[in-house]
Amino acid sequence: MAGRAALALAMVCSALGAQTSPAPSPSPSPAPVLVPPLTPSAAADTSPVIKVGERVRLWQRVANSLSDPLKGTVTSLVPDSVGVRPDGLPTPVILPRQSITRVDVSGGLNSGSHLTSTLTGMLIGGLSGAVLGVIAGNLSGKNASKGAYYGGAAGLVIGGGIGYLSPGEAWRRAQLPP
Repeated sequence: MAGRAALALAMVCSALGAQTSPAPSPSPSPAPVLVPPLTPSAAADTSPVIKVGERVRLWQRVANSLSDPLKGTVTSLVPDSVGVRPDGLPTPVILPRQSITRVDVSGGLNSGSHLTSTLTGMLIGGLSGAVLGVIAGNLSGKNASKGAYYGGAAGLVIGGGIGYLSPGEAWRRAQLPP
């Protein structure tokens, strides 16, 4: 039984790219020792490589600290630099590769989580509606707590709807091409 288990383990390890040390004899022995494969495994970095034309967000090292992320479209990829046209600017900027510390690629402008954006919209809308309801109730000389209640309820619905319809942008970690 132990021999079949060792054989099955060796077959699985072989399929995954690991090498096993052979057992010295068919007698029962401890499980084979796994040796890491010499080639990159499937568990290695599977981040996508950026391409010209993709929307990216990247950070660069500036004076021993990180910069704010730069969002834009990749215009050129050369061995020593990356060209990016920032959002809202007509001309690209050229960034030295060695200064880039992180790169993310966009999943699309409306690729974010609907749940997160809906809950955020409900929170912002509900709080804003409640505050405006209290102000309106106080200014009109009526019940401010009712104004907070109705304003908050309306803000929850309106803010949740706006949040659902504008989920934002989802980003995935990426890497520069070699």
